[in-house]
Amino acid sequence: MNFRTARPEADVRIELTPLIDVVFQLLIFFLLTTSFIHERSMQVDLPEARIEKETEAPTELLAITIAADGTVAHGETPVSWDELTDLFGRAAANDPTREVMIRGDRAVPHGRVIQVMDLAQRHGLTKMAIATVAADEDTPAGGAP
Repeated sequence: MNFRTARPEADVRIELTPLIDVVFQLLIFFLLTTSFIHERSMQVDLPEARIEKETEAPTELLAITIAADGTVAHGETPVSWDELTDLFGRAAANDPTREVMIRGDRAVPHGRVIQVMDLAQRHGLTKMAIATVAADEDTPAGGAP
């Protein structure tokens, strides 16, 4: 006795069209939700330093640039001392753990950088970093000009 029904063998295959549609939708989603951070700032000649280990930049970074003539800027916008005071005050009120990145030109007097650091610290911004460029191995420590 034969209990099997006589069905034709179905051609089993995987449809790729829905899979490709889902992949494209995911790609579009990630492209639209990704933010590319490129902070515009003044051109400065950063000092050199030997970097043992590069640290990752925090998500919220307050970048302050000090040009060779002593001009202080936030991004590409020059700011007065009062505007810088207000900027630090607002930043500290919003997030006191925010890091201040100081990009000082190598020709800037050391005292000017210390003034900016002191102003930030008076407002409660204690996490600070100074931007440098990597020095060659044969350059003495401290990056002699």
